[in-house]
Amino acid sequence: MTLTRQLGLFLALLLCLLFGASLLVKLVDARDYVRAQLKSHAQDTATSLGLSIATADADNIALVDSMIDAIFDRGHYQEISFTDMDGEMLVMSRQPMQLEGVPNWFVRIVSFHVPSATTEVSNGWEPTGILKVISHPGYAYQSLWRETKESVVLFGVALLISMVVLVGLLRLVLRPLDRVEKQADAICQRRFEVQPVLPRTRELRRVVEAMNRMAGKLQHLFNEKVTLTERLRDQSRTDELTGMLNRRAFDDQVAALMESDRGDAGGSLTLIHMNGLQQVNLQQGRAKGDDILLSISERINQISSSFPESIVARHSGSEFTLFMPGSDQEQARALSLKLYKTIITLPWFDTKNEIGKLELATVICTSKTGLRVLMSEADQVLRGLQTQGRSGWQVKPLQQTEVHHFSSWPADEWRTSLRDVMERQDVELYAQPVFDREGKILHREILSRMMLRGELASAAAFLPMVERFDFSSQFDQIVIEKVLQWIEAHPDDDSKFCVNLSTRSIQKEIFRHWLTGRLKKTPELASRLIVEVPEYTLHLVAEELMPLVEELEPLGCSLSLDHFGTGTRALSYLKQLNIDYLKIDNTFVRQLDSHEGNQFFIHSLSLIAHNRDIILLGQGVESEETWQQLLKLGVDGGQGFHLGRPEAL
Repeated sequence: MTLTRQLGLFLALLLCLLFGASLLVKLVDARDYVRAQLKSHAQDTATSLGLSIATADADNIALVDSMIDAIFDRGHYQEISFTDMDGEMLVMSRQPMQLEGVPNWFVRIVSFHVPSATTEVSNGWEPTGILKVISHPGYAYQSLWRETKESVVLFGVALLISMVVLVGLLRLVLRPLDRVEKQADAICQRRFEVQPVLPRTRELRRVVEAMNRMAGKLQHLFNEKVTLTERLRDQSRTDELTGMLNRRAFDDQVAALMESDRGDAGGSLTLIHMNGLQQVNLQQGRAKGDDILLSISERINQISSSFPESIVARHSGSEFTLFMPGSDQEQARALSLKLYKTIITLPWFDTKNEIGKLELATVICTSKTGLRVLMSEADQVLRGLQTQGRSGWQVKPLQQTEVHHFSSWPADEWRTSLRDVMERQDVELYAQPVFDREGKILHREILSRMMLRGELASAAAFLPMVERFDFSSQFDQIVIEKVLQWIEAHPDDDSKFCVNLSTRSIQKEIFRHWLTGRLKKTPELASRLIVEVPEYTLHLVAEELMPLVEELEPLGCSLSLDHFGTGTRALSYLKQLNIDYLKIDNTFVRQLDSHEGNQFFIHSLSLIAHNRDIILLGQGVESEETWQQLLKLGVDGGQGFHLGRPEAL
């Protein structure tokens, strides 16, 4: 029961008790007053009637009877009797006590002894009889009942008005407590909100100020913990000068991607090498060389930012690497040319400079390939460029024996095939289980496959083309509809399903309206759906994603971040979004036993996630040793071929 209701009920009870006591006193006083009035009324009637009978003729019984009837018929008397001196009844007029409009329970509560009056009738000095008069109490009861009803009605109206006013005042005065409650809930969810408006009531003001101080200090502690974890992670994964990934982090991330299901689409690896850095450091100082490297890294980041899935690193002192997953030859050539033209315009690579030269080598693979093979081929192309003695760039397709027939499709053929697939909705769904620490299924992640000219293609093979030709929102609608239809067709299966949404779909307002409208029509299905987005694209969709999550959250739809930890602001998003699941990228899971930096990051992340009631999951669990080590580090669950393989839905 709310405090407002408790105070209202307490005050209403108190007022009712006061009114009851007041009404009781009033009834007692009124009853005594009426009793005195009845006694006076009976006595006056008895005296005047006795004189009238004595003056007339007390022995004339008929006359006495008529005189008594004349008085009695007025209805104000219950009984009038005349007896002789021996007590023999001479005349008797009586009527039963009938009370119209007065309930019996009220009569029993207010019951009082009806007073009577007697007088002696004399003939001269000789007494002839005794006259007794009892007033009728009906009018007294009716009068008391009317006054009681009027008092109760008046009190009820006054109580109702006062309670409405009281509730309004209490809500106004206690409104800060509602905000304090919401603030406390937000703190439990690690959202450290501060109330900007302070109440005027002194006691409530102190409470709000104390809550604000506590929220501020907790936020400061949480931010310190997040900042420390990010800094330590960056120190082990990023280059100190450029802020890019270092060589080990790049190798781990690309290797994990190529070994996963996403690696089926292959990609392009670009080596960017600057000749003459050592001479610059010797002749002009290391600061000049660092400035050149920073300028190159800024231009590389500027171009790669258009491709959220790209992986960029400073591979060595004067060498940079860029990996573009799922890239075809046309995209790789366009990207390489753009990189070369952008970097070569730096003053250092002036044609008059005989020292500064730029070599850019790109190798393209269209299917799953090992990182060592890619690096070896790219290095050979780079060495060939260096023998020319001048700046230049080259793109070389990697010769592969096992290539899908669609790997060599031109853009027009891809566009036509994808349009046909979308019209037929020829998409097959698979589900990979995600387990908790006890081995129970938390939910199942949806994986899509597409039939391309008779060959079943994985998502990694066709999703880059889906995004390239702007079929993302249409494809996501097909997947969501198929999942919801499956849930409706299997009411006995209470599994939750995790569906990945593309960045472009979330950016489109028409898709967001469709998604919220579709799930609002079937809220019982929405509660079994988990929306998942990759963490490294959040900086592109954060503004659109936040209101979308706020609309889906009341429906029971959850939010999951996929490939967490690969972005530069990974942990900062934990303070901005209401996240239910975090999936650690398999870059941190691979070779976990030999990488203390990844162990520290996962353990720290588990502490932060548990403080915010977020379920932390590991991706790419391929062995029992990795699974056990993840559990020791505090992870709540995971997915991978070791735990469960995808199965057709």
